Parts: sequence; C-alpha cells; structure tokens
Amino acid sequence: MKKIFYLTVIIIFSLVIPISANEAVFLKDGNILFGTIIKENDKTLSFKNKNSEKTIIISRKKILRVLYNTTKIEK
Repeated sequence: MKKIFYLTVIIIFSLVIPISANEAVFLKDGNILFGTIIKENDKTLSFKNKNSEKTIIISRKKILRVLYNTTKIEK
C-alpha cells in the first residue's frame, strides 16, 4: 500500500515540476526578459531568450534583479 502511495506522489510531482528551469531578468530600463541563464560571472550574464531562442549577453550594470527558477509569473 505504501508503494502505491509513494508512486502516486512521484507521478504527481513529476507532472507539476517543469522540465526546464526558467528565469526572469529585470532590466533597469523596465524590460523583463524570460528564458534560461546559460552562464554568468561578475560582469555579464549569458541568457537564452524564451521567445526568440537567441542567446544574448547582458552587462550586470543593466540588470536590476534576477529571479531564478520561476514556474509562473503573471503580469
């Protein structure tokens, strides 16, 4: 009986948890970018945009904040 319960819980969580991690980058000019962070360091952030699938490099000076692993953000 416990095996069925644990199997059910695992299946439910596998359906709820997204496959890829999505991040949101808030820029100082007011724009919000949604996608995946590829690489980051002290000066730049490499970001793959969700809509265009292009990888862009953003200077840390232009970034206000970053939200990691967002599952759903609504305006």
